[in-house]
Amino acid sequence: MNFLAHSQLSPGYDHWMTGNLVADLIKKKDVILLDDEVQQGVSLHYIIDSYTDSHPVVSAATRLLHPTQGKYSPVATDLIWDLCLANHWNQYSQVPLQTFIQNVYSHLRSAGDRLEPKLSKRVNTMIDRDFLTMYTTSPKMKVICEKIHQRTRFKSNLHLLMDDYAKLQPEFDRLFLEFYPELSSHIDGWKTEIASRNGF
Repeated sequence: MNFLAHSQLSPGYDHWMTGNLVADLIKKKDVILLDDEVQQGVSLHYIIDSYTDSHPVVSAATRLLHPTQGKYSPVATDLIWDLCLANHWNQYSQVPLQTFIQNVYSHLRSAGDRLEPKLSKRVNTMIDRDFLTMYTTSPKMKVICEKIHQRTRFKSNLHLLMDDYAKLQPEFDRLFLEFYPELSSHIDGWKTEIASRNGF
């Protein structure tokens, strides 16, 4: 799962979304420096990733990309899941996608005082670049893939990922529609358990 899916799986508790979205921007040893609610959001991020990485449907999706994406197939699959979510957004949210994205940005800006200044500045830069919208269409995603490709340490074909997706879209859509409801249900159960434990 990537930024858009992590956002969609977050709403409900103040600043869990903040931690969920900044989790990949900080070192694990620095999580303890965050306040309790943001730390809970980081934990949510790790739960989402752990469930996703161990799910057989995700493994099947990764295998579809392995002939062209090789060792970067897991990264490529995470990116495609966001695109699948955007394409099927109305099945998982009653809030229009662009309205949801603007609500996320508003929340993140208001959460700046809960983050150390350098991290807050980085998040604001991402918002200024409209980072969530970049995962919602194939042309925009192609720009993201090209940038990631340029930063890879080893040879990759990530710049060609949207070509792969165009060929495999029906299969990816089928796998996504099988997997995402299971992920969402799992996370809802986890959030309910934590909320009850914390007296929310």
